[in-house]
Amino acid sequence: MEIWRVRLLLPVEDYNTHISDPCRGWKWVEVSRINRREVVRRFNPVRTNLSSTTPIQVGNGNFAFGADITGLQTILPYNILSSWSWVNDSLPTEPGQDDPSDFTGLDWWTHGRLVNYDMPNPAEAALLTWLRANPHRGNLGRIGRLYNGKNISLADLSNMSQNLDLYTGRLTSEFFLGGERVVVQTVGSPSSDEVAVRIDSQLLQNGSLSVFFYYPLTTRAASFQAPFVGDWNAVSNHTTKLSLNDHQKAVIEHSLGGTTYYSSILTHRYVLNPSGKTTFSFTSTYTPELSTEVSTFNRIKAESAIWWAKYWESGSFVDLTATRSSDTEELQRRIILSQYLLAVNCAGRDPPQEAGLQNNGWYGKFHLEMVFWHLGHWADGRAKEQGYSGARLGKMSDPSDRSAPGEINALLVWQQPHAMKWGTILTELAEFMASYAWWNSWTQVYDLGPPLYPSSENTNPNSTYNPTFEPAYWRFGLQIASEWKRRQGQSVPSEWTRVQRNLAALPLTDGAYTICADLPDMWATYDYISDHPSQVAVYGLLPPTPGVDVGIVNATMMKINQVWNLTNSYGWDFPMLALTATRLGNPQQAVDYLLNPVFQFDDVGNPIGGTRVPTPYFPASSSLLLAVAMMAGGWDGDEGPHFPLGWNAKTEGFTPGL
Repeated sequence: MEIWRVRLLLPVEDYNTHISDPCRGWKWVEVSRINRREVVRRFNPVRTNLSSTTPIQVGNGNFAFGADITGLQTILPYNILSSWSWVNDSLPTEPGQDDPSDFTGLDWWTHGRLVNYDMPNPAEAALLTWLRANPHRGNLGRIGRLYNGKNISLADLSNMSQNLDLYTGRLTSEFFLGGERVVVQTVGSPSSDEVAVRIDSQLLQNGSLSVFFYYPLTTRAASFQAPFVGDWNAVSNHTTKLSLNDHQKAVIEHSLGGTTYYSSILTHRYVLNPSGKTTFSFTSTYTPELSTEVSTFNRIKAESAIWWAKYWESGSFVDLTATRSSDTEELQRRIILSQYLLAVNCAGRDPPQEAGLQNNGWYGKFHLEMVFWHLGHWADGRAKEQGYSGARLGKMSDPSDRSAPGEINALLVWQQPHAMKWGTILTELAEFMASYAWWNSWTQVYDLGPPLYPSSENTNPNSTYNPTFEPAYWRFGLQIASEWKRRQGQSVPSEWTRVQRNLAALPLTDGAYTICADLPDMWATYDYISDHPSQVAVYGLLPPTPGVDVGIVNATMMKINQVWNLTNSYGWDFPMLALTATRLGNPQQAVDYLLNPVFQFDDVGNPIGGTRVPTPYFPASSSLLLAVAMMAGGWDGDEGPHFPLGWNAKTEGFTPGL
C-alpha cells in the first residue's frame, strides 16, 4: 500500500484549538493510495427541487438538523432532534393506572409455570398506552426564513440548487427569491447540539429577509411521526419565553411535557431581523440546561471540515469506481451515503432508533434486536421476576432503561447474545441463556420456547419453539462466553456446557431450514414466506457454528430464491441474504440482493422503509455496510476480497470477520 505525506493548511485559530504540532499552521497527515476525498465527493447529494419525504441532514450522531431545499426549514418543518430531547406526557388519571409501578402485565404459562411478561393487559389500557409511548423523542424546533415578514412558499423560489459536501459536512443551497440570489450555507457542529448558518443576499441589506425560530409541542399521538415530528397548532399546551436577549445573542426557554430545554441563538415563534449588510451568519445551540455559550459560523465550519476529513480518511474504505458499471456505481453511492447518514444519525451516546435522528419511529425509541442498551438492574430484575438466572435483555427501550410493554417486545430473544463483547456483562447474559433453555425429557434436548417470537415475528408464540436462528445464536453465544471464561483462567459453568452441547437440532422441512420447528408446511404457506428469511443468518451473520450444515444452508438459499415473496421484505433482509450468499461463494448473488429493486435508497441515501415502516429505516444502511465489509475483508479461513469476477475493487483497512 502506498502511503505519502501532505501538509494540511489550517487557520491559526483552529490550529491553536485543535492541533498540537511544532510546525505552526500545518500538520502532517497520512493519505492512503485510494483518493478517498475524490471518491466521497463524487457522490455528493444534489437536489434541484423540494423533497416532501426526506431532508438533507447535518449533524454528529447526537444531534441532527434536517433541511429542506432552502438550507433551513423554511417551506417544510423537518426536524431538529437530539439524543437528550425526550419528553413525557402526563400520566393517566384512572385509579390504579396513575403510576408506572401500577402496571402488572400478564402471566403466561411457560413450561408448566406462570411467568409474568410486560404484555398488554386489557384492564390497564390507559397505562399501557402511556408506557409504550413515554418518554418519546421531542422535536427541538424549526428554523426558517421570512420574506417581507411573510412565509415563503415553493412558488416564490426559482433556480433552486442544493449540494452537500460530504467531505466537509457543509450544505450549500442557492435559489432566487424576489428576483435576488440567495446563498445559504448550513453546517452542524461535530461536538455539540449546534447548527451554524450563513446567508448571502442583497435581500439582507434592506431587511426584507429575516429568520424565524418556531417551537412545536411533541406528543405521543402516533408510534410513527414521519417525516415531521410535533404538533405546531397546540399553542396552549406548552410555553416559550425569551430568557436572555442582547444585540449579539438570545436564549429561548421551551417547556413541554415536564421537559425544559434552551436554544441559544446569535408566542412560540421568534424572528431574527438582520439588516444593513449582504452577509449574515448565526448559530443556534440547543441544551437541556441554561447556557449562554455559543460559537461562530466560521469556527463550526472549520471544526466540521476537520472532523469529516478525519472521519473519511480513517478506518476502512472500499473504492469500486474503477469498475465502470451501473451496479458498482449504485453500490458505491449507497456505501458512501450510508457512511455519512449513519455518522449523522446513529453514532451517538445511545443506541439509535430505526429512523435515527431524522424522524420518530416507535416514539423515537430504539429496538434492542438491532442494538443493545444498558444491561443493569432492569435486565437483572426482568430475569429474576420471570424465574430465570442472569440478565434478560428487553426489546424496545429508551434512556430511562424501561422496556416498552408489548407481546412481541416481551417474547423476542434473539437480541440476547448481541452484547457478548464486554466481560462485565457477558456472564449475566450467558446465565440467562442457559437458564432460559428448557430440558425436554421426551426428546432429550434443550428447547427454546414456547412462548417465543422468532426474529421474523410472524408465528404463533404459544406454539413456536426452536426457531432456526435462535438456537444457532445460542450455541454461538455460549461458546463465546465459555471461551472468554477460559481466557480469564476461570472455570466454565457446567450448565453452559451442557446446554450448548444439547440444544435441539435446527428444524428442517423438504431439506431446507425453516423459520421454526412447529411449521411443517412453512414453505407452502404464504404468510411464512413473506417476512424476514432469518433462517439463513445461521451461515452469514454467524460464522460456521456446530449444528449448522452448509449444504442445507445452500439448499435453503435455493428454496428462498424459488418461492420467497421478497416484495414484502425490507431493511436488513437483503443484506442478510447477501452475507450468506458471500459465505457460500456467490458474490454476484450477494450484489444482486444488495441491489434488489425492492431494496431502495433515495436520492440522498436514505433507505426506503416501504409499506412496513416509514423512511428512513437505518438498519438497512448498517446491514448493507456489514455485507460490503464481509465482501471486502473476508472472514476467518477465507480472508481477502470476495467481489464478483471482473470487478476492480480497491480496499483499505478491512480485517476478516468471524
